[in-house]
Amino acid sequence: MTNLLKLPNGPHCATNQVRYNIGDRGIDYDLVPMMKENSMALMAYAPIARGDRLGADLTKQKVLLDISKKYNADVFQILLA
Repeated sequence: MTNLLKLPNGPHCATNQVRYNIGDRGIDYDLVPMMKENSMALMAYAPIARGDRLGADLTKQKVLLDISKKYNADVFQILLA
């Protein structure tokens, strides 16, 4: 991102698409603050870990099941919200 912003049109970049989900949030500490400073939006791909093991385990968590029942929503809808 630092190199991109140094390019002539780099500061005009409007969005950065990165892997970002409940189990993969390392960018919270460096990339997200840098993007905020430069008014750049974040577009997540795999926002629920592509339904892999992490996603499957989350669908069985009591607290998420309780919340999803309360709001009549799927666990993945709760996670995305």
